[in-house]
Amino acid sequence: MRGRSVAGALALSSLLLAAACSSSGSSGGAANAAGGAGTGEVSSAPVANSDNNAWALRYTGGTAGPAKGTPYKIGFVSQDTFLPSATQGARAAVAYVDAELGGVGGRPIELVSCSVNVPEDAARCGAQMANDASLSLVIVGGLSVGNKEFYDAVGGRKAILIGNALASEDFVTTRGVAYTAGSPGVLMGMARFAVEELKARTVAGIVPDTPAGRAAAQQLVKPILDAAKVKFRPVFISLQATTPDLTTALQASGAGSADALITAFPPSSCISMYDAIRSLGIKPKVITTDQCADVPVRAHLKSVGATDTVPDGWYYANYGYNFDLPDVDSGMKTYQYAAAKYAKPLGSAPVELRGFSGPTFGTVMTAAKIVNQLGVDKATSFDVVDRALRAFTGPAMLQVGPLKCGQAPFVAVCGHQIGVAQYAGGKWTSVRDGLNGKPVNLLAPVS
Repeated sequence: MRGRSVAGALALSSLLLAAACSSSGSSGGAANAAGGAGTGEVSSAPVANSDNNAWALRYTGGTAGPAKGTPYKIGFVSQDTFLPSATQGARAAVAYVDAELGGVGGRPIELVSCSVNVPEDAARCGAQMANDASLSLVIVGGLSVGNKEFYDAVGGRKAILIGNALASEDFVTTRGVAYTAGSPGVLMGMARFAVEELKARTVAGIVPDTPAGRAAAQQLVKPILDAAKVKFRPVFISLQATTPDLTTALQASGAGSADALITAFPPSSCISMYDAIRSLGIKPKVITTDQCADVPVRAHLKSVGATDTVPDGWYYANYGYNFDLPDVDSGMKTYQYAAAKYAKPLGSAPVELRGFSGPTFGTVMTAAKIVNQLGVDKATSFDVVDRALRAFTGPAMLQVGPLKCGQAPFVAVCGHQIGVAQYAGGKWTSVRDGLNGKPVNLLAPVS
């Protein structure tokens, strides 16, 4: 895989996963937010404030209590209509840091926000950020349009930290960095998991019949399976496919007899996939993303009388930590606590705790950490902050593994490990992730 041909194709697969994330169901409001293991919903008894703050204070290097004084301003650009949860996560993190972690250097963080809906907005937001002398750092919540225009306008004048990379420019830009593994990591990690953990020799694939899906299958998944001499049989199907359509596709892919089935779809298609598998009476080893454990899928299983909260026996890929297995050390419990307390609806969009909220929350927390390490009075120039962003080796909140920026072809993607958890028999289990110390390493040789 090389350069922009892969990154350009991957951008489309990223947008597919982005659509899945942004369509996730509401948590039902901030009061419902602290995720209990195995429920997918939220706990009525989140971990005590002091326990969460102890981790957060260690992570950010902050001081307990509210921030005071002149705000330290951070630019924030995102596509609010497409990814409301990204902005919700960023705002919740700022509210939490300012109220309970002493801000940065004792000063409150203030987001200087600009929302993008069309490419022209991105250029306008970029110019706004570039010309704002009070800013040295800009966080990108998530953009599916105008990424190039934004980087052209602001790059080289402000340090850029990408919360959710969704387009080719996000992966290959030299203007900023992203601390998550992103969709490259998740998709390639799923293929590695089939080889390394399931010892698969045959893999079926049910893939969206779009440029995104075809690119993901042929340029990300297939090369890994080919390197391990694994037979891959993908079947491409419309995103609007019905349960009968997916039933036919499953039969054509040989999913019933294959050693594994790899698929990545929005929740609506996960529902049809679940129904199709049930209708065929087969039990494939499904490897998918966390989107197939999202709120709409859970609601469907409940509506059909299933005793399981999500599809039983499936494997779910993530950035190394599972919302349904919240732990202290990754920051997941802190995120769930703080989001429960501080996340607010964005316009007509209800609070969403899955999707993009967590990664963006973690990005803001990591930005606070880096500013505190530099010293708030020194974190005022592009060069100083940009060098610090690129030098950060982790661990990053909610992302497993060490970070290493500048790895070709996706030079802006600094995370190179992912996790996989399984839901089976009514409970979640870590299979390969940060919780059991066995994450899928994307930089290791394929065996």
